[in-house]
Amino acid sequence: MYVKRILALMLLGALVFGLAPFALAIKQEGSVESPEYGANAAIALKLRLDEENYKNPVLSLDPSSTSVFISKHFCIPKAYKPENLVYVDKQYAKKGVRLREDCLNAFLTMALDMQKEGLSPYIKSGYRVNRKRGSANNIWYAWPGHSEHQTGLAFDLCLKGPKKKSLSAYKYETTNEYDWLCKNAYKYGFILSYPEGKTDITGFAFEPWHWRYVGTYIATDMKQNGLSTFHEYWAKYLSD
Repeated sequence: MYVKRILALMLLGALVFGLAPFALAIKQEGSVESPEYGANAAIALKLRLDEENYKNPVLSLDPSSTSVFISKHFCIPKAYKPENLVYVDKQYAKKGVRLREDCLNAFLTMALDMQKEGLSPYIKSGYRVNRKRGSANNIWYAWPGHSEHQTGLAFDLCLKGPKKKSLSAYKYETTNEYDWLCKNAYKYGFILSYPEGKTDITGFAFEPWHWRYVGTYIATDMKQNGLSTFHEYWAKYLSD
C-alpha cells in the first residue's frame, strides 16, 4: 500500500511539474543513457514514451492520411501500400524510387525553386517496406509498420554526384541544400522528421536526410508554434 502511494505521488509530481521520472532510458550505440524529455509530461504520456518500444502499439485507422502519426508506439498495418505511388524521374532520384503522387508533386515544386538557387535536391530512398525486426531500441531502423517510408510520404535525400555507402557519409547537414530546406521546406508541406537533439522524443537519431510530407497547413503551423517534431505537434493538436 505504501509503495502504491509513493508511485502515485511520483506520477502526480510529473504531471504538475512537467517532468517524466518514469521515462525509459534509450540504450543503444550513439544514444544517451538517460534522456530528459523536452516535452512536458502530458505530451510524453500521449506519445506513450513511458512504455516499452513497439509493445502493444496503437494501429492507425487512416494510414492514407497526410497527417498519419507513426512512431515506435504507433503504427500502420504491415501490409499497407499507398494506392497512388508514382516513380520519381531519374533527374531527381535514384532509379526505382517511388512516392505518393501528392508528395511527389509538392517535392517537384520545391525542387524547381531549389534549382533556381543552384541547389540539387536528390532522393536516394522513398517508399519502402521494412521486413525485419531489430533491437527495440535501435535508433536507426524502424520495425515493420513503424516506418514513415511505408506511407509513401517520406524520403531520404543525398548529394547527387558522389556515391556513398551510407547516408551519414554524405554529411547532408553541412550542405547548402540542407540549410535551404530548414528555412523553406515548410512552405511546400515538408518537415524534418528526426531533428538533432530530439532522440528522446522521436526514438531515432538525428537524420538530416529524412524529410516527410504533412501538407502546408501542418508544416507552417509547426513552424509558427516552434515545434520541431511532428511527435510533439501530433500530441498537442491532433491526438484527441
